[in-house]
Amino acid sequence: LDVVSGAEREQVLNAPDDTAAPLPGLTVPQLFARQVERDPAAVAGDQGDGTLSYQELDERSDRLAGALRRRQIGPGSVVAVALPRSAGLPAALLRVVKAGAACLPV
Repeated sequence: LDVVSGAEREQVLNAPDDTAAPLPGLTVPQLFARQVERDPAAVAGDQGDGTLSYQELDERSDRLAGALRRRQIGPGSVVAVALPRSAGLPAALLRVVKAGAACLPV
């Protein structure tokens, strides 16, 4: 399945591999929590009808991750996420990883 074509495909295939960077050894939820601590009021995304702060996104994703865990979804689980690219997509992915599950974008 080709997701890119033409010049964009060539760029992806032939770009120099300049990705050597030290990794912090933290999970996505831990990295997100650090950002919330640094600047909770900063804009995390635009919902179309208003912005969402990191604090608000954290609180919403915590509630939704809790709902997944109550349904026995956690480590070892795979959750299919079928959403278009939108403000809701990062929030959905975040709640899945906060529950400890793996995401399967479809």
